[in-house]
Amino acid sequence: MNRDIRFQTKTAWMPACALCINWSVLQLCPWLELGVFARAAAWLAGACAGSPVATCADGWKFWFHGLPMLVTTTCSATDYFLLLTALLGWQLARAGVSTLRGLTAACLLAVPVTITVNALRLITLAVAHRWLIPLAPDTYEHFLHLLFGLAVFLPALVAINALLELRHDRITTHTVS
Repeated sequence: MNRDIRFQTKTAWMPACALCINWSVLQLCPWLELGVFARAAAWLAGACAGSPVATCADGWKFWFHGLPMLVTTTCSATDYFLLLTALLGWQLARAGVSTLRGLTAACLLAVPVTITVNALRLITLAVAHRWLIPLAPDTYEHFLHLLFGLAVFLPALVAINALLELRHDRITTHTVS
């Protein structure tokens, strides 16, 4: 019984601690939003689009079939980064990973995954801005931009959780058998 309480407590506070750590890092180093998250996602999206990436006053710019795509701090996906950090912390705590390893892994693994998913979002938005968004009235442009971003971020978060759940189920099935 005492072990169950400790396990439940750990699964609650480990993701919260990982979230607080990464939130604190973002608050202490605000340049990470533009200098790391937005820049890396722009470079990866630019590489996928076959376009060079250039700096501009607001952030980073790449071209998709002649259409300039500007990546600023609002495109850095740091909110997704914090959500992913909490998810990874929770899954690692459930898997029984030690506290130090779990916190370290959750805080560090969220960075490349966030950058990759954000680059996928940028490519999706580039395609949408080329083919779909111009067909809608101008008043819907911002809404459609957010909608396409959500259409990438949410399924990616669900897919990551599903993969980690499958891994957790396989581990617990082999342990019990």
